[in-house]
Amino acid sequence: MFRKISSPIEGLRYASLLNNIGTVYASMRDYHKATFYYQFSLQLKKKYHAANKLDAGVTHNNLGTVYKMQKMHDKAQLNFQKAEMIFKQHIMQDHPFFATLHNNLATLYIATGAPQKARHLLQWSLSNIKKIYGTAHPVYQHVFATLATLNRQMAKVGMHTL
Repeated sequence: MFRKISSPIEGLRYASLLNNIGTVYASMRDYHKATFYYQFSLQLKKKYHAANKLDAGVTHNNLGTVYKMQKMHDKAQLNFQKAEMIFKQHIMQDHPFFATLHNNLATLYIATGAPQKARHLLQWSLSNIKKIYGTAHPVYQHVFATLATLNRQMAKVGMHTL
């Protein structure tokens, strides 16, 4: 599987492939292997001077999600922050990548007992995605469902949800 890379372009393509393999393992809940492939992908991106490119931001977001699923909250937050920093350099904040990232950060905040921070991110994402893509967009629907669940949870414990 691991082979000699003959050019930077080939190295970056291989890094993308490794990210995709990591995503497959993450979907199978094999977080150890997913982490390995995401980290290897990021190493190649760094080697070929693409550590701050959009694709690296996506990989950091993916890695953050895997860490979040393993309850490694500090590592998850660090990777989400790296993804956000990279995204801010390359895309507008109304891009679905931001909504996905903010949804991931919000679920991390929920898991770590900061529902108000989570709510703020989810509301912001909903507003931006709705303006650009409307309410039928899958990212909008996913973020909306996360916010609805959070609001129900907050209401159960008597927290203000407006």
